[in-house]
Amino acid sequence: SSGINTEYGGNTWGLKPKMIKWIFTSVARPIIEYGIAITCPALEIKSTQKKFRSLQGKANRMITGAYPSTALADLDFLTEMTDIIEHLKMVATRTMIKLYNTGEWTNEKPNYNGHVKTI
Repeated sequence: SSGINTEYGGNTWGLKPKMIKWIFTSVARPIIEYGIAITCPALEIKSTQKKFRSLQGKANRMITGAYPSTALADLDFLTEMTDIIEHLKMVATRTMIKLYNTGEWTNEKPNYNGHVKTI
């Protein structure tokens, strides 16, 4: 499941495109952004990129009413959204800088016990 419910809008009915964009950028995307500074290395994996881009593409199609064959980059342009991977990298960088400036970010490897594994 992509997490975006297409029952809330269609080409001729449902929520207005502006509201769908607001829900994605103000509700769904912050959930995705949570913890991205830690999981940032996963953004280099092609299958992960494909999943994130597919999620944003689905939201963009709901906003624009575009056909499924419309290129994701074109949808990003039409909705004035940054590519989700670039956006997440920017959020991760900003978070790391904030943590570093407050002394909360270190380059030490944590000593995990049990099932936890570092990326």
